[in-house]
Amino acid sequence: MTRILKYVQGTDNDGLVRQHAKDVIEGIESWQMNSLMPAGYSGGGAIEDLSLSGIENLAGLNVTPVRGNANASRPRIEEVE
Repeated sequence: MTRILKYVQGTDNDGLVRQHAKDVIEGIESWQMNSLMPAGYSGGGAIEDLSLSGIENLAGLNVTPVRGNANASRPRIEEVE
């Protein structure tokens, strides 16, 4: 549906239709992002808020960022021929 709306937004001759298609696309994209955020996310909007309360816990993802000790050994990726 989004693909069709983007096509209409780019090709229709009526400015009102293009604007409405743009608004609907933005609404769909916002709904998609809101459906990924966990329940109770405040959505402060600041970059710092993303790592503290939302992005790390996106629905369906298990993200465990590396924290703390810079001296800890990290796995190495080696090319094997």
